[in-house]
Amino acid sequence: NLRVPSKHTIAVSQFIDVTELSPEYVEKPYFVTPENDLQAEAFNVVRQALVNSRKAAVGKVSFSGRENIIAVVPAAGDDRGMMAYTLRYRNELRDQSEYFRTIKQPPPINADSLQLAETLISRMSAKLDIAKFEDGYEVAVKALVEAKVKNLALPVEEAPRQRPSNVINLMDALRKSL
Repeated sequence: NLRVPSKHTIAVSQFIDVTELSPEYVEKPYFVTPENDLQAEAFNVVRQALVNSRKAAVGKVSFSGRENIIAVVPAAGDDRGMMAYTLRYRNELRDQSEYFRTIKQPPPINADSLQLAETLISRMSAKLDIAKFEDGYEVAVKALVEAKVKNLALPVEEAPRQRPSNVINLMDALRKSL
């Protein structure tokens, strides 16, 4: 029955460089807006100060019965709003060195191979358009529900493609893709 009182107030404890917000800590985004017109001026002053200093406000907020670490930054691409991101606590993450320690030290990188990989990256680079991506699971669930509602044959799962049993040279595959 333990519940942290829901304050919905961000208690800022420090400011950090925006570059310190490591993606593995970021959990969920939230929109931050002033509650009313009286708060708008202070909101805009803080927002502009964060923009100018390239800082994020970090503190705690309680909601949904839990105390959360939160980082507040100006919204990207908008000159009015701010975003808050709940952050994971350190003990919620595993130590990455546990996973990476078994990776053997690679030999020196071949300059031609590196150039080939960089060329591929360059050709495939584009501005992120998140609308181009769709959740295949959600699409499948909707198709299943629609088929059930309309008494149609249920969608059949595609058989997984057989992977070739032979080993493919990564550099040959990169060359072929170019």
